[in-house]
Amino acid sequence: MIPNAAPGAVDGGAKRPGPLRPWSKETWGTRFWARLVAITGAGLVACSALAQSSGTAEPAALPNCSSAEHHQFDFWAGSWDVVNQGNPSAPPARNEIELMHDGCVVRETYRAGAFSGSSLSFYDRQDGKWHQTWIDFTGSSLFLEGGLDDEGRMVMSRTRPDGTLDRITWTPNSDGTVRQHWQVSSDEGNTWSDAFDGLYKPRSALSGR
Repeated sequence: MIPNAAPGAVDGGAKRPGPLRPWSKETWGTRFWARLVAITGAGLVACSALAQSSGTAEPAALPNCSSAEHHQFDFWAGSWDVVNQGNPSAPPARNEIELMHDGCVVRETYRAGAFSGSSLSFYDRQDGKWHQTWIDFTGSSLFLEGGLDDEGRMVMSRTRPDGTLDRITWTPNSDGTVRQHWQVSSDEGNTWSDAFDGLYKPRSALSGR
């Protein structure tokens, strides 16, 4: 070795780098970039695999209301004038019956003079029954349940807290009208009295509107 030569000098004036300390700047930098490249590469591979997996997976099908049971009450849908057959001289009420939310709900909007009310009817696949919730402008309510009978009529009923029975039957007639017959019993169904007997006529057929 040449006396007084700088560290790392060799014969002939050529130089070579001296040994790096374990955590010199050069060592830290080299290791940092190597690890960053490795991590980034692994992340890209994982993201690519996830994207491919997500792209091929079929989304889970949502429940819907396409079954025949969900459409058993469709015959009630329409724009109606409702004649009170117990008082036929009274002006007819108006009732709009609409199928909502892809046929899952039958919505009623009823008005007779100052009286108004609404209901929602739906088929519940869990219990296999139809349900109706009615509320009017006085705050009076009805909570009914039931279904189609053997004659194709929609029949729903309830028992009041005092034991009185309410039963409402909707009958589709061959002439395109619908009868809604609400009956009440105070003797456990042995005898019934009329609460309302309405005949639904398509609005244009009665009023020309």
